[in-house]
Amino acid sequence: MVPFQKICPKLAQPECRTIHFVGDAKAGEQPADQEVALFESFCTEKDCDCRRVMLTAASENAIEATISFGFDPDDDLRGPFLDPLGKQGADAAELLVLVRDAILTDPEYVARLERHYAITKDIIAGRLRPEDAQPSPRIMTMTDLRKPLASQRPRVENSVVDAKLIDASFDIRQEVFDADGEEDEDLATEYREELGKRFAQSPEAQPLLEGGSDLTWAETMMYYGINYFGSTPPTLSVGEVSEVVFELFPRKVSLSASESGEVIAELRAFWRFLQREYQLENAAPILKLLGPGAEERLHDALDDPANFGMAKSILMLGQEAGFDMRTEAGLAAFMLAYNSRHLGNRATVGRPTSPQEPSRRLSMFANEEPPPQFSNRAERRAAERVKLREEKKRQKQAKRQDRR
Repeated sequence: MVPFQKICPKLAQPECRTIHFVGDAKAGEQPADQEVALFESFCTEKDCDCRRVMLTAASENAIEATISFGFDPDDDLRGPFLDPLGKQGADAAELLVLVRDAILTDPEYVARLERHYAITKDIIAGRLRPEDAQPSPRIMTMTDLRKPLASQRPRVENSVVDAKLIDASFDIRQEVFDADGEEDEDLATEYREELGKRFAQSPEAQPLLEGGSDLTWAETMMYYGINYFGSTPPTLSVGEVSEVVFELFPRKVSLSASESGEVIAELRAFWRFLQREYQLENAAPILKLLGPGAEERLHDALDDPANFGMAKSILMLGQEAGFDMRTEAGLAAFMLAYNSRHLGNRATVGRPTSPQEPSRRLSMFANEEPPPQFSNRAERRAAERVKLREEKKRQKQAKRQDRR
């Protein structure tokens, strides 16, 4: 489902339905007014005719309910119902009742939703340009319908609403670290997945999806940015992105040089999306970094075994030998074959050498622990962050023991 605001901004904003909740004034107190906008999202798959709309009820600060509704009366899943995959607020059930009984009973509003669905399909099919879409007939304003929430009564109307409220539940600048500067893995994962999902729904990503891309490199870049630099996209510098793409990718990721074009194309699309959607100031210089010459630079880095880390060297060696290194069984089979071939000559195992040399790969299988070696600033910074977190943990433990 893609927000109608992204499909046809000309109509989405002025034709957005809003609900105004007016609190009852008691003892001279001011009423607690609230506005909830019903943002529409539609399916953009060319071969699908699901005839459904997703209504996201969003207040100024949060998504209050996500409601699915089908236009075909004989559809067993017509609804409306709270979408199990959507975000729901504390009053979602009551909002569902209001939308069902007071809003979707308005035939003119339902007709408008169906019209927006048809416009979406025409735009996706290339039969209509978004700027040529014509406004819908005006819908009558409804007032004082019922009291769905405690001490509040709604007034429902069409009004011009800031369409960015649809993103109110996602703050691109949110922290994914705790008070001690340690990564909160759950928050970081949710952040990467949510931003990745929004990127996948963007116009910038559609050509990549149509070309068969599975859109993995943007989230991989975010993963390394958070883990190695403590940076999310708004705070990533050009230098940090350069290290992630041209140093960490070749060193850490099992990736062939022939895929460099796909990686750069996705990252360019991702940063164009961030520039348009969130107006990030660092997007322009990062796009310049990913401009002409970036694909060749990444290709050369991926093609040079000297850039491979120890783990990647093992994976690449196993792949070249015909083992499926994506599975535990394939990895175990390769390790057994490698050990059987090399471990008989322990004299060849000495001080760890460069990543591409078999002796260093062998030391991993022989359970030897080589001293840490960091080939770039990113890994040094990551090691420093780990040491800092460990020191803070030790200090906390010492304080707890002192209290006892």
